[in-house]
Amino acid sequence: MIEQSQTTYYIAYAFICVAVGLAYLKFKSTEGAVITTKEFQVFQSGFLTGYSLVMLCELIAAASFYHTLISMHLDLAQITQLYIVTITATTLTGVATEIVDFGSRKDKCVLSALLYSISMFSLFFGGHFEMLLIGRLVYGAAASLHQTSFETYAIHEHTSLGFPEDWLGHTFTLLTHCMALMAALSGVLGQVAASTGHMGCPALCCAVFALSTLYMAVSWEKDLNSPRFMLSGFLANLNNTVSTLRSNRQTLVFVCISALSESSILIFSFYWAPWMSLLAQEKDQHVPYEIVFASLMLASLLGNYLFQLFCKGSGALLGSTENTFQTLLICTSACFLLGAVFQTSGFALLVSVLVQLCVGGYWPCVGYFRGRLLLHEQRNTVILITKMITLTVTVVTLNLVHHSPLLAVCAVYTGAAAYMLSTYMDTKSMQIDDGDDDSSDEEN
Repeated sequence: MIEQSQTTYYIAYAFICVAVGLAYLKFKSTEGAVITTKEFQVFQSGFLTGYSLVMLCELIAAASFYHTLISMHLDLAQITQLYIVTITATTLTGVATEIVDFGSRKDKCVLSALLYSISMFSLFFGGHFEMLLIGRLVYGAAASLHQTSFETYAIHEHTSLGFPEDWLGHTFTLLTHCMALMAALSGVLGQVAASTGHMGCPALCCAVFALSTLYMAVSWEKDLNSPRFMLSGFLANLNNTVSTLRSNRQTLVFVCISALSESSILIFSFYWAPWMSLLAQEKDQHVPYEIVFASLMLASLLGNYLFQLFCKGSGALLGSTENTFQTLLICTSACFLLGAVFQTSGFALLVSVLVQLCVGGYWPCVGYFRGRLLLHEQRNTVILITKMITLTVTVVTLNLVHHSPLLAVCAVYTGAAAYMLSTYMDTKSMQIDDGDDDSSDEEN
């Protein structure tokens, strides 16, 4: 049964589901028909099934992170430290995989799901804080592999099997649609699991992650990729990238804009749950965390859909994208500021949805600029540098600032990013090459 105090959350969830559904239909109406082969459809369905299972459980795990740990009688400071450990492990694992390439791409995907399952299982030993720390380290490593390995596997298999290049775009478009479906399902399934007890969500995630591990290990084709140690190449790219940042102000400013914006996103990805919980407790209410998180993820995907539709309507002009990027940053900053000032549960939900709507447009915007500012061979290194700066800013902020002032800090970060974009970025000097943008980039 839905508690009367939770009605607003469920109505918002239903409304956003409908909005995403309408955006999906509009997006589909702009797509041309893609004629493929049975062999390709078998590969595509197998890939999307495995990825969707992992994505579904990752969403439920992220939604239940805060209230699961609260049920173990951990305080906010301890939960914050566990979150910091997670994002640190994610970033450092990303750096490590740039230096040491181990195993095949399929093996990395399978390992990601397996590590997710192990990290969820560690929650059953929550009486030992050290075990929780280990679990979050494992979860961070799994998340890093998740962010990179599935995409590289899909690209490699498309190429090695000889499928046309435009079919790859079709696969990634379907992947976005699958993410929207999984986000909607995660709210319902996660809430049902949570209603069985405080360990319901971890148990569900542990089981389905294990199932997805088995599915990918058995049904996916293994690619050939020998282990490689690439330290010298990594250091050379790092040195070239640092030299570029020193000599090219545009690139340096872009890295700063990305780091400030993504620090705000990382902080809010953690703080939404304790913020809403605190406001609900003042009125003796309970937050349906899984439904709320599903609403936020759907809002992000809605923002992505709207941006893609905007690009199709405007012809993806750089000037239009710059204006959109700046508008998104300003709106995000304003939402954070309003959230810091007006402390009510209903307004918190509205602000959170609007922030995620802007985040959904942020990722393709930043990818679009990345494709025009950065040389292809420098992109991975620049992204790693940005992530390291983002991690540093996020960790320092979470350790020094607590509760609602965090939202004010996020407002300052995104406001500063918008100011830097309008003041220091010169889009007229960028080379426009529609075939070289990176606007499909998206983070979880």
